[in-house]
Amino acid sequence: MPLVEIAVTVAGAFRSPKRIAVPANSLWVDTGTDLVRGDPWILSASGAWSNAEVPNLGPDGFSGYLYPNILLGTAALASLIGRIGNMMFPVGTLLQVTVPYTGRLFLSINDIPESFGDNQGLLAVVVR
Repeated sequence: MPLVEIAVTVAGAFRSPKRIAVPANSLWVDTGTDLVRGDPWILSASGAWSNAEVPNLGPDGFSGYLYPNILLGTAALASLIGRIGNMMFPVGTLLQVTVPYTGRLFLSINDIPESFGDNQGLLAVVVR
């Protein structure tokens, strides 16, 4: 299973890169990365996954398609989303932002929480 590489800038220094998998069938993958509010960061993702059947969607999922009862109702179905604490946000293929909250970074496919069993594939994500 491919792994995700993460390198996070903290107070002007780089942490050692971490390698983790972000599979579509796991709800909230713990990146093991603690972020600090105010730090700049870039998150980019590639790969293929699906919320059902053969992995054929990228990190943007069904771009522009909102679906009821998914984790983050303002982000596309099957897109890459993030969470710090209880605050969720869309990620997609590329997100460049100042970290809005201090806390652990979690990543997930945006799907109905009870329906992860049929999800397939994974994304490779780099955070810097």
